[in-house]
Amino acid sequence: MTDDFAGVIVEVVQGEGGLAPMTEEFARALNDFCRRSNAILIADEVQTGMGRTGTFYASEGVGLQPDIITLAKPLAGGLPLSAVLISQKINCLIHAGDHGTTFGGGPVTTAVAAQVWKIITEPAFMDHVKEAGTALREGLSALRARHPQQVGDLRGKGLLQGFRYLGGEMKDLLDRARDRGILLLRSGADVVRLAPPLIISHTEIEQGIHMIEEALE
Repeated sequence: MTDDFAGVIVEVVQGEGGLAPMTEEFARALNDFCRRSNAILIADEVQTGMGRTGTFYASEGVGLQPDIITLAKPLAGGLPLSAVLISQKINCLIHAGDHGTTFGGGPVTTAVAAQVWKIITEPAFMDHVKEAGTALREGLSALRARHPQQVGDLRGKGLLQGFRYLGGEMKDLLDRARDRGILLLRSGADVVRLAPPLIISHTEIEQGIHMIEEALE
């Protein structure tokens, strides 16, 4: 990195790029590079923000220090709303009229977002997400042990996890899983992605793993 770079945009967990998670070492290096190059560090938390990975922002979990955080999908509980969070450094650089938005919020969506924010910031809620994320990883680890020819390395963090599928055509697996009652997503070329509701129970996680196993078989 040199002074020629205006900024860097990263996902702490690559939602569409194979669920590769950022390491703490990478985050520290990126913080340092951006400070030395005077580049703005932007964290895309559209998929990983609002508690998805076990911390309120995924950036917190690895020590990333972004100047800008982008939020969207879960912010208003499914209603169209997005937000851009900026540091004091950025606040001093922009002025009224510099930035516009399509889904910046109206009275209904922002009222819903206020309630979503209140629920997710409760310590007990985040504790549940961490416990559910651990249960999901344990379930996927057991699944990999039983099906090593089909389930490769595990990816992701919290309640955004998945595995490399080694068993053939991805679409066939997704179709079989859907027929059994679970919706799986693709991430990258060969990674099966799970992004369950943050309120999912341990029983539902076990049921989901069982459905995936049936689809694999």
